[in-house]
Amino acid sequence: PLTPTAKRRIFAKLWRHYKACYWCGRRMTLQQGEQPTNTDATLDHRRPKCEGGNDNDKNIVLACFECNNRRRCSRDAERVCRDAAQ
Repeated sequence: PLTPTAKRRIFAKLWRHYKACYWCGRRMTLQQGEQPTNTDATLDHRRPKCEGGNDNDKNIVLACFECNNRRRCSRDAERVCRDAAQ
């Protein structure tokens, strides 16, 4: 599992370069309150851990809270998020 320090490092690096969801392209925000909104940025695995994905930097992307929650352990993440956005 990623340590809190590693999560912060990866998040900061990705946030500097990409402020849009990897899956749906929506512009994201940083969480302000205790309850996340659908546009809050989260870390997500491109290849889910349940499918053998790892915590390598190349397998982690920024995703909006909605896409991260919606896709769960789906192999077809892009389709799941694209269909929901329509």
